[in-house]
Amino acid sequence: MSWKETCSTISEVTRKYKELGDILKYHDASTYYPDQMYEYAKALFTRFCPFKENQLVRLTKTPLITEETAYGWLGCRHFLVEGAIARVASVDYVDGKFACQVTFETQSWINSETKKLMPKPHGSLFSFSEDYLEPIGEQK
Repeated sequence: MSWKETCSTISEVTRKYKELGDILKYHDASTYYPDQMYEYAKALFTRFCPFKENQLVRLTKTPLITEETAYGWLGCRHFLVEGAIARVASVDYVDGKFACQVTFETQSWINSETKKLMPKPHGSLFSFSEDYLEPIGEQK
């Protein structure tokens, strides 16, 4: 779930919480908790996240790609290397780290039968934590 979807969910919880208060005739129903959760999530991503959607990022290290660790990426090893440039599609927060879904500018794949490099007109999404990415240029 992206941070925007999370904030939307929190807003929906707040609305339902208010409805519950009305049903129970508890007119003093506090929305402090859900409202604060929304603000916390929004601040986390807008003020502290080093990545923004549509921003260019650089892969800071080459991921380990083997049949055991990342079978689905075997045909992509040639471009999933340190220094590769990608564009952020979405940002999330997973296991205590910011994580991005990215598409690589030079995305292609190696045909397993012919071993030929095949261009990919529409980029696939790859997930990387902040440990593997750095922003390119200034944040806006």
